Amino acid sequence: MNVWKTVAMRPSRPLHTVVLGDEQKEQLLSDIGEYLQPHTRQWYAVRGIPYRRGYLFFGPPGTGKTSLAFAIAGFFGLDVYCVSLAEPTISEEDLVSLFDELPVQCLVLLEDVDSAGLVVRRGKAPKVDNPRHMPGPDSRDDDSNSQTNGISLSGLLNVIDGIASQEGRVLIMTTNHVSSLDAALLRPGRVDLRVPFELASGKQAEDLFLQTFTDTDSEDPEKSKGMDVKEKCELEDMARKFAAEIPDKALSPAEIQGFLMNWKKKPADAVAKVKEWVEENMNKADAPPSKMVNGNHLPSR
Repeated sequence: MNVWKTVAMRPSRPLHTVVLGDEQKEQLLSDIGEYLQPHTRQWYAVRGIPYRRGYLFFGPPGTGKTSLAFAIAGFFGLDVYCVSLAEPTISEEDLVSLFDELPVQCLVLLEDVDSAGLVVRRGKAPKVDNPRHMPGPDSRDDDSNSQTNGISLSGLLNVIDGIASQEGRVLIMTTNHVSSLDAALLRPGRVDLRVPFELASGKQAEDLFLQTFTDTDSEDPEKSKGMDVKEKCELEDMARKFAAEIPDKALSPAEIQGFLMNWKKKPADAVAKVKEWVEENMNKADAPPSKMVNGNHLPSR
């Protein structure tokens, strides 16, 4: 039988280090915070509603979906329980046992559910990008469910909100391709709030620059260490120049952060090099796919 194992202990990540719109972040924190209040369980019980809450983080790779999940866990003091649905050796019985062992309050993270074989059933359900466009009948018992590993769609649905499913946990699922997920997985009661993640805006690029180069040991980015007003103004000016070179919604926060990490304590060098770096990345994105002949890649013409 599979059991939960501690694989890592890490300091909680400050929420301000996760790049996401302030309004989205506040809405999400407010929703989870209200759900975790002691009186909320009673409210659910009185109305006969299962005490569960599910969230879907969706968007391109490198946009901070997993990072935000861990930051939320740290913010609310929750342990994180991760399980890979793509693991070929795990059975549906194992998954049920794992969920049965969850503590009363915790965060369950299911990453990249689109890559776990839980895709739209052949010829059955349409692609869904709008949570209001859901099919009427529940399809969890459909014999045509696609199953490419040990966990079927119906098996996952049963542990999420079946009769024996655990109450009190926060469930976060992440996906890079929301339209490939079955509509039955996305309906309210399983996914109660959908949080979109996008490629970086200019404002986010500016925030990443300041976050990287602000000299501080505090979790509050406003409380800089050893920076006078002039230095702070100079850094903010460099951040604006840096962000001006980043095309809107073309690069992921992870890509931008990776570039900034090359310069660490040299913000001026990061500003000087960013234009060249962006051009290189854009050229790679625009390059045509290569052709393969006898196992060798040849450039397309």
